[in-house]
Amino acid sequence: MAVDVNSFYEALTGVGWYLHRILAHLAERDDLRLRLYGQSLTDRDAEAEPGAAQLAVEVPAGPAIERVVYAAPDGLVVPPGGRSRSSVS
Repeated sequence: MAVDVNSFYEALTGVGWYLHRILAHLAERDDLRLRLYGQSLTDRDAEAEPGAAQLAVEVPAGPAIERVVYAAPDGLVVPPGGRSRSSVS
């Protein structure tokens, strides 16, 4: 099951805490696979790139949990400051 964990990248509110508790409860199941998707492309984003998305809470761990991360392909990541409007055609 795909799970959007973007609420873990900011101070947790009711929705974030609810999701965290559900994942913590389900994490130990061995008959379930939870694939967690969020803002970070790689596990090292927060360390390697200033201003990169950082988790506000530790992601639950267990046999059912798989955090999905990807290495960014060359040319995909926009440099800090982004593109200027004048460079857009």
